Amino acid sequence: PLCFILLKSKERSLKIIGVVSMLIILAGVIISESRAAVVSVTLTSLIFAYSTIKINRTRYLFLFGTFVVSLFTALFFVNIESIYGRLLIWRVSLNMIMDDFVFGKGISGFSSEYMSYQADYFVENPDSIFYQLADNVTFTFNGYINLFVNYGVVGFILLLIMLGYFLINNRKSNPYLLSIISIMTFGFFSYPTHYPFIVIVLTYVVSQLPNNSRSVVKEKIYNIFSFHDSKYKWKAISVVMIMVILLYVPFLVAEKMVIMRKWDKTISQSYFELTPEVMRQYDSLYVSLGEDTDFLYNYGTQLSRNGEYEKSIKIMKECNLLMNDYNINIHLGDNYLNTKQYHLAKEHYKYASIMIPNRFIPLDCLMLTYDLCGDKKEAIKIAKQIITKEVKVPSLEITTIIKRANNYITNGKYNY
Repeated sequence: PLCFILLKSKERSLKIIGVVSMLIILAGVIISESRAAVVSVTLTSLIFAYSTIKINRTRYLFLFGTFVVSLFTALFFVNIESIYGRLLIWRVSLNMIMDDFVFGKGISGFSSEYMSYQADYFVENPDSIFYQLADNVTFTFNGYINLFVNYGVVGFILLLIMLGYFLINNRKSNPYLLSIISIMTFGFFSYPTHYPFIVIVLTYVVSQLPNNSRSVVKEKIYNIFSFHDSKYKWKAISVVMIMVILLYVPFLVAEKMVIMRKWDKTISQSYFELTPEVMRQYDSLYVSLGEDTDFLYNYGTQLSRNGEYEKSIKIMKECNLLMNDYNINIHLGDNYLNTKQYHLAKEHYKYASIMIPNRFIPLDCLMLTYDLCGDKKEAIKIAKQIITKEVKVPSLEITTIIKRANNYITNGKYNY
């Protein structure tokens, strides 16, 4: 929508730049095959067209409604499995919302608890149509649902108040407002605030809205934040706060970048060999990144790879508290298996299998665990589950697991 500013310009050169910019953006949208981007661009373009082209309101609404319905229908059948996959996520998210409706589950509440709720959903609905579409999920693919899960109805209402304020006090043809509408639309199908560039653009367009407002109240607020009137007593405090932020934030960002670069270097070194020096570097990074789920997961897997299973269990448990997902449960199961804590290994493999019921690996691990326990009857039962299980996407790994299960039923031996 910011390209519309150039299109409105009286200078021919700026109009040309605006048209070229729009064509580049449209090409990017088409190449990316992003349905959310298509809907976002289409909606804002139609709103801008209505505000700049003289057209009968009734006719416009009819054409607008017909076009939008046709567009959504067409996009629905593009990668339909993806649509159903998101419907599963949104259905499970509804259970999360109802459990903590008022204040939500807090920051990162969705990523830390979603997979547990998905497991509960499949326990209650073993014959669900979403069975084959389940996967390891960390995003809602809907910014509003994510907000509701994390911050409850309180956070959602605050967002609506803020958005309503912008919509009421600005002309609909305002390119800055259209940019916000574009991002809002994108948020129905994705997570725009996870992209730094979009956050920067959003910050910019919001800062520009006061200059294009019709509201007297907004004019006063703008004067406060731009310090036009010295009668506001907290002006000096605001200036100090902004200066502190401007000085402190870059320091934090720079420090984080140094730590992340060190971690990246350590990962590269670990590909070749897990030397004592590499493990010391991981121990050192743990002090700074002890609450980063990605780091904890990586650190836990490297400890397991190095044969430090007990320490890996400790780290994976810490990671599990922050993000209880399929992969973490598989690794915890592996660690318990290697330390011969078979009852705990079975517990985590079973939970991983419930989380994503279409996966074969947890069942294969369970078959091995029961065999090591000497419980061949249960191992054969799991093997029969494997050979009768529907395959979602054929692969060499799945073929190997099915062959192993068949061999176990025939010979009673687990072939590694």
